[in-house]
Amino acid sequence: MKKALLISHHNVLDSGYVSDILFQTKYIIHILHFSNLKNLKNIDINSYNIIFIFGGKSSANDKNKKINDEYIFIKKIIRLKIPLVGFCLGAQMIAKIFDSKITYYKNKKSEIGYKNILFPNTNFFTKKDSYFMQFHNQGISYNKNMEVLAQGRIYEVDAFKIRNKCIYGFQFHPEVNPHTIKRWYSTNLEPISKYKSSLNKSLSDYKIYSNHNYDWLKKIIILISK
Repeated sequence: MKKALLISHHNVLDSGYVSDILFQTKYIIHILHFSNLKNLKNIDINSYNIIFIFGGKSSANDKNKKINDEYIFIKKIIRLKIPLVGFCLGAQMIAKIFDSKITYYKNKKSEIGYKNILFPNTNFFTKKDSYFMQFHNQGISYNKNMEVLAQGRIYEVDAFKIRNKCIYGFQFHPEVNPHTIKRWYSTNLEPISKYKSSLNKSLSDYKIYSNHNYDWLKKIIILISK
């Protein structure tokens, strides 16, 4: 049976649809907090068929030991050629390893809510797959090692694949459910603006886009798992 490792940056793992889809496709799921990555040995890492790195409050630019250990771990995954998927912070860390810059938008505004991706690669997205939940205040710049799968509204890259590797990064959150959305909103006190949708708007948009997000994510996980 295939095994998947899910790496969390929160005490509560917001894996949502990812866990649902992995269960459906007969994966054994292991969950690990990023602070414990240093305890994994190569033999343990090699036992996984796919690894997911989720979002969090940390910055990909942080200099603390836990983030440094996580970079060491991600580089080890890359060397071992294990399929890797990053969401939000996870995507930013992967991109930074391959020479992207991770920067704030002007005035450090967060982008929050269901926003449309721009110039999507039609091999990965259909017309139905255009709106995803965004929840971040930093974003990813282009680097020569990546194939851009979609651009963001305020950042250069919203989705990417590392060339010649089974490594993907998604700045957005296709995995969320209403409980996660409500909890995340409770941690962000910025006023509603053109960058931040209201909680009610995001919950309403969830009802519109969640089925399409689920179908898209399942397609992507199956593609990467082959």
